[in-house]
Amino acid sequence: MEKKIKELPKIRPLMVFPLSSPDGGAGICLRDPEGFSDATLVINHATYLMMTLMDGTRDVHDIQADFMRQTNAMVPSEQIIDLIAKLNQYLFLDDKAFRLQRKRIEESFLHASVRPAAHSGTAYPQTAEELSTFLMGFFNILKEPGHQDGAVSGIIAPHIDIRQAGRCYAAAYTHLKKSAASTIIILGTAHSSIGRRRYSICPKDFETPLGVLPCDQEGIEDIHDATGVDWTEGQLGHRTEHSAEFQAVFLRYLFPDREIKIIPVLCSSFADLMENPEGPMGDDSIRIFIETLRGLLVRRPHEVALIAGADLSHVGPKFGHPDPLQEADLISLKRHDLSLIRHVEEGNPEGFFKEIQKERDHHNVCGLPNIYTFLKVMEGKKGRLLDYGQFFEPPTSSAVSYASLVF
Repeated sequence: MEKKIKELPKIRPLMVFPLSSPDGGAGICLRDPEGFSDATLVINHATYLMMTLMDGTRDVHDIQADFMRQTNAMVPSEQIIDLIAKLNQYLFLDDKAFRLQRKRIEESFLHASVRPAAHSGTAYPQTAEELSTFLMGFFNILKEPGHQDGAVSGIIAPHIDIRQAGRCYAAAYTHLKKSAASTIIILGTAHSSIGRRRYSICPKDFETPLGVLPCDQEGIEDIHDATGVDWTEGQLGHRTEHSAEFQAVFLRYLFPDREIKIIPVLCSSFADLMENPEGPMGDDSIRIFIETLRGLLVRRPHEVALIAGADLSHVGPKFGHPDPLQEADLISLKRHDLSLIRHVEEGNPEGFFKEIQKERDHHNVCGLPNIYTFLKVMEGKKGRLLDYGQFFEPPTSSAVSYASLVF
């Protein structure tokens, strides 16, 4: 049977985080961050150690021997073979079967004119009727009416699971009703690779259960022509990315009959800028893209609005911190976040960046690149905080914070 298993198994890069249960049990959860597999695998620490030995340099017997050297425990080769078979089934191995599947999926996406709704039926209802009822419930619980004091230029909304932060989304989107814009630039967070560039535009219409949201092809060509750069190069990163998809769902709900188009943009991490005294604008790619979006807004006044689909802090063991969160930590987290949000309300992108840079992004603010870009394109426009929330996940003793603002 061993001959039927890949001789030198190699694990793909996976999302790995600890889990705990009320009875004190602990495990490790594995997911595919690229979305080629929708499987979730929960394993114990011994199995995880065994998997770390699957680096493409060891066969079954080498894994068995090295595991025994590290733990003084003999694991039957049949058990290792069974684990390899399961990992292969889940597409967690970097092998021929996975590469063929990846090629098929990526080619299908690149040739399609419409981006499928990747999270329909999981993160939100799959049918139009159920989705409308689902979203309407969040708008119905709002206490504050929509924006009454002038035109809306843009909003910042979460991109966390809608089921956890629906009210916060609705607080932002109820204000966007007042916008007269015919094109919405969505600045999402890239949670997987978008290639070598800082930004990636998806030139596809976005499918939603409420209907297709068309892409502004003319606007994308305008951006390309102004820079001489093909910003669609990393569009595969959009395939399963939720940060832009969730905004498209709300837009189609908000404007069911109005002619509205989108320019979906993903913003990659600024983690490499934490040691850079020049800040983001010292990076040519960031500066050029921001200046180009500003130019688009100047050429099309009142026709274009911005959305940043951005969460704030990610804290706890799930995100690399050593200690489980306590109630006092969540109170401290809110103070930290409100300090950041003050810079955002003031339209101060450099203050926002520097406060995160000062602590080397210890709080893992995944919305840093798109909020910074949003504020720079807005050029000093002031915002107003509408809602703030935290989602605490007991199995991982971790939390994500989020907010909504209107500009």
